[in-house]
Amino acid sequence: MPEGMGASEVNPALRDLKHLKYLDLSMNNFSGAHVPHMIASLAHLEYLNLSNTMFGGLIPPRLENLSNLHYIDIKGCRLGDLRADDLDWLSRIPSLKHVDMSSVNLSKATNWLHQVNWIPSLEVLHLRWANLPWVPSPPPPFNLTSIVK
Repeated sequence: MPEGMGASEVNPALRDLKHLKYLDLSMNNFSGAHVPHMIASLAHLEYLNLSNTMFGGLIPPRLENLSNLHYIDIKGCRLGDLRADDLDWLSRIPSLKHVDMSSVNLSKATNWLHQVNWIPSLEVLHLRWANLPWVPSPPPPFNLTSIVK
């Protein structure tokens, strides 16, 4: 970052854009700040890109309120900056087609396979470098029939 430039901040006025469908904050430097909870109030969002934003901490489970969401990219910059201890919220977004949580620390999300399995329209799933917990053998039955190869 050039000298003299500070970290970006999410403008709280964003919450007033109640009918917003597309939000791309990718490639901004939020310097370890938490993902703002107010994003979950944007109920009409269909596209959310928070990739490489330098957000840190726990991904807010309130994102489950984004029931119209088709695309979510919350890929982290480095493993450990962002984490999700449970993916129950993700399975409550029925219209999801694209999920990228690469480099998000999912080491405590022991239910990840089960929860991903409950997203009926999922076509794309990226969990590269997500530090996924071990899945017992044999793995539980799963129905990822809509995944695009």
